[in-house]
Amino acid sequence: MDMYGVIGWPIKHSLSPAMHNAAFKALGIDAEYRLFEVKPEELEDFILAKKSAAGFNVTVPHKEKCMALLDSIDPPAVSIGAVNTIVIKSGKLTGYNTDSLGFIAALEKDLDFSVKGKSVFVLGSGGASRAVSFSLAASGAKKIILTDLFLDKIKSLAENVRKFYPECKVDILEPKKIYREVDLSGIDLLVNATPVGLKESDSILFDKGVFRKGLAVYDLVYNPEKTKLVELAENSGLKASGGLGMLLYQGAESFKLWTGRKAPVEVMRKALRSTMGVRLP
Repeated sequence: MDMYGVIGWPIKHSLSPAMHNAAFKALGIDAEYRLFEVKPEELEDFILAKKSAAGFNVTVPHKEKCMALLDSIDPPAVSIGAVNTIVIKSGKLTGYNTDSLGFIAALEKDLDFSVKGKSVFVLGSGGASRAVSFSLAASGAKKIILTDLFLDKIKSLAENVRKFYPECKVDILEPKKIYREVDLSGIDLLVNATPVGLKESDSILFDKGVFRKGLAVYDLVYNPEKTKLVELAENSGLKASGGLGMLLYQGAESFKLWTGRKAPVEVMRKALRSTMGVRLP
């Protein structure tokens, strides 16, 4: 039996096992997908000890740090600077980033939103934000505004996106704890690419007063399916979505990389919806 899984810290909230195990079963593949809770200081030892596995997904906080442990990396993942999928063949580890493909697919299918020519506000500076920002630029976004509490990281991300996509205007906004006075005029899409919203105790980073008519909102947090941000946006009359679609579509791409077979997307979607509801306190 081939072994797959997702590596993260924390990881108990992940729904990935449900969708991948359902997919394996539907296609008659002898494989199992598990959760692997790995502390940052344990990452190197864990990966070196698991080279007999078939592949992994990688999530917070390991998407960037794992790259130094791989034998090769797909060029798009190199430019993004983050890996969320590892394929293992003959003991060799190759890194990919399927988050970028999953994000654009989710915008198109869940929000009916086309990125080309649009202006986007992105909150976050980690691996997910990198995938989002590069995919936006690659898909023809006119302008991206980046912000996060880690100013040095968003400056570095902005420089990298400009380097690969000079035709896309990339600005940064000084970080704030709550964006009550941020100006979203001229912004077509607001993206939360941070873990804020995952916990019940998390606050809403944006005030209702900053939302304007015509703005779309996408929150990468997928559990709960509707975060406080998504609910606030919908109550303001905006089109909004949580990250379940991105999880689904990036998972389908990972599945294809691992198995060489087309993922049973609807089977995976049904499995995800049947396991929703687990939330961190």
